[in-house]
Amino acid sequence: MRAHLEWAGRHAMFWIFVTLIIFGGFFLLFDYVGADDSVRTQCLVLLGTITVVNTIWRAVGLLASRIELMHVTRDGRDNRVS
Repeated sequence: MRAHLEWAGRHAMFWIFVTLIIFGGFFLLFDYVGADDSVRTQCLVLLGTITVVNTIWRAVGLLASRIELMHVTRDGRDNRVS
């Protein structure tokens, strides 16, 4: 269980940093070229979407670790009964 949770956590943190770096760079670029608010709003929507996908990815990793724990526990019980 811990391996899946750590893997999902590392992957989530990586994408959080990548998202912040990319969108920070874009906002600096937008300030430099003087982009209007509609473009900035679209970038915020995209940033929100990426954040939601990241959250879902983390939840799937946690679910996978829980399923593995349930299988290990069930297999361990079945072996002891035999």
